[in-house]
Amino acid sequence: MKKHFYTWFFILIFLCIGKVGIGQKNTDYLDSLKSSLHTTPDDNIGQTYFKIARQYLEYQPNPDSFQLYINLSAKQAKKHEELDLLFNYYYYKGVSAYRSSQLEIASKLLDSAKNVSQYTNDSLNIAKMFFAKGIICSEFGDEKGFHENLINALESAQSLKNLNLQTSCLIVLSQKAKELRAFDQQNELLNDAYQLYDQLHIRTQLKVLTEMGAYHADEFKRKKKDENLSMALNFVNRGIKLADSIGNKVLLMDLWMKSLQIKDASKQIDQDYLNLAQQLLDSAEKLRDPFFIFKGHIFKGIAYTALNQPEKTIQLEDKLLDLAKILKGPAFYRETYDILKNAASASNRNILALDYYDKFIFFSDSLKSLEKAQVFTDAIQKYEREKKEKQILLLSKKKQEIEFEAAQKEARFKQNMLWTLLIFITILGIIGWFYTRQKNKLTKIEFESFQNEQKLLRSQMNPHFLFNSLNSIKRFYIEGRIEEANDFMADFGNLLRQILEQSSKPFISIEEELEFLSLYLELEKRRFKKKLNYTIEFEKDDFDFDDQIPSLILQPLVENSIWHGIMKTDRDGEISIKVEKVNDEIKCTVSDNGIGYHSSQKTKNHSYTSKGLQLVKDRIGHNGYFKIQSIFDSNGLAQGTLATLIVKPNIG
Repeated sequence: MKKHFYTWFFILIFLCIGKVGIGQKNTDYLDSLKSSLHTTPDDNIGQTYFKIARQYLEYQPNPDSFQLYINLSAKQAKKHEELDLLFNYYYYKGVSAYRSSQLEIASKLLDSAKNVSQYTNDSLNIAKMFFAKGIICSEFGDEKGFHENLINALESAQSLKNLNLQTSCLIVLSQKAKELRAFDQQNELLNDAYQLYDQLHIRTQLKVLTEMGAYHADEFKRKKKDENLSMALNFVNRGIKLADSIGNKVLLMDLWMKSLQIKDASKQIDQDYLNLAQQLLDSAEKLRDPFFIFKGHIFKGIAYTALNQPEKTIQLEDKLLDLAKILKGPAFYRETYDILKNAASASNRNILALDYYDKFIFFSDSLKSLEKAQVFTDAIQKYEREKKEKQILLLSKKKQEIEFEAAQKEARFKQNMLWTLLIFITILGIIGWFYTRQKNKLTKIEFESFQNEQKLLRSQMNPHFLFNSLNSIKRFYIEGRIEEANDFMADFGNLLRQILEQSSKPFISIEEELEFLSLYLELEKRRFKKKLNYTIEFEKDDFDFDDQIPSLILQPLVENSIWHGIMKTDRDGEISIKVEKVNDEIKCTVSDNGIGYHSSQKTKNHSYTSKGLQLVKDRIGHNGYFKIQSIFDSNGLAQGTLATLIVKPNIG
């Protein structure tokens, strides 16, 4: 876990405040949000789910409740195609994963948020994603990616005049300067951020105060000037009051930790110090956050030793080592053995103190080894870059020499070859122009022919169905069933309208396809003298909101089930339609309880070929799979037909 992990986590959350507000201090707000779920319209309930999830992430931390409500908001976002809500879902899920040290998952979720922001062309969200990806790059050790993304984010923020994002970029860059021990540059960046203080959002102000406090605390450690200590305490205390005013417990914990670090550096360790450490620990345990729990125990151990209770510090060993194992990294073990060796020494347990000291040195050396390894890696990379630059320069010189010699040779032959070359180029140009012209003409004709053929084929409907539908309307009127006739005519007209609309589109959404099938089956159901039942199985949440399939691709399969399967039996008709996503492909099945595919083939005229089924095969070509087969019972008797169609989704 990186040194500035939690600072960056807080800033990632801050970046969404422009659109979703800052929350409320008391629990009444959360209760009112939950109560409003019963009266909120379906098209607005996704935003309410998101606000509840955000409360559980920041103000009343509860990871399980956060996951529950953020997932509910995602379902509503996909259902109503609310792209802003979908962006917030991916962004906050990514932030939550980052907080749990699930960096690869966080990276993928933030990539999804970036895709949504680019699709909507939201400049501010795109800038935020540069910032978030920069932080993830840093966690993966990609310093080049970190700097490129942070600079893009800073320039975008300045262009958009978004001071909160601009300040966040300055803060993170200042922390990088601190890592490089460029303290003057760190101070300059933080001062630039502090100059914007009065124009910032409250929570961005909090991060400015926190970082200014941390900087002056570090300056106090380096220079031992009381002025720096006073300024550090002033900034942190201002931050604590501000965080308490908006009721953000996570921010309070971070500021409490900064306050304890400052008191530790100035040796102000007393009962108040111990009480604050316990307060930090209690809040961290409610949050179930291993980093803050670890820090709470560390500060308690420091307080116990300073207050002449070193045995209590030693009793924390198992807890601290378990937490260090979870957090991963030699720095946590080093910090653990540092307070343990001091406690053992204070209690005159010299052998134990020596053992702790050896382990402290071991993990200190591990940290130094990591730092040396990084320095060595940087040196190797620099050497390789310089080596490549020299090779490129050398090759460039050789290339220039070769080109000069070639130019001299070419000059000697240029006069004799000029007319030949011009004639050759002219002839080649004429041939190329003629070939390209003919090819474009043929391509255009073939494309228009293909389009016209597709429109014609998609607009075809079995003439039996059209003829029988018109007869049904006529029969309803003759029998005086006016209302039924009017309803049938209205649905029939709606079906024809959908055919006209969808035949002009090469691809449509799965919901549109199934809506068309439902209308078609309802009309067939009314015309049937015997009972016709059908089911459609489709889980929308299993699909991406922009998944599409070829238009009117399933209707020929259903039509085949009715006319060549069910119509030739005495049984009541049963048709089952199922659409599911399998291995990133869309699988569609249509089954019936008719006479079976092979039996229906025997009863057909041998000269007859189903245009609908042939159209399905032609349209999917090599980009899918189509198979139709009989369903047999245990005695080998045909009990119906199963048609299977697998296509790759077209992204709309």
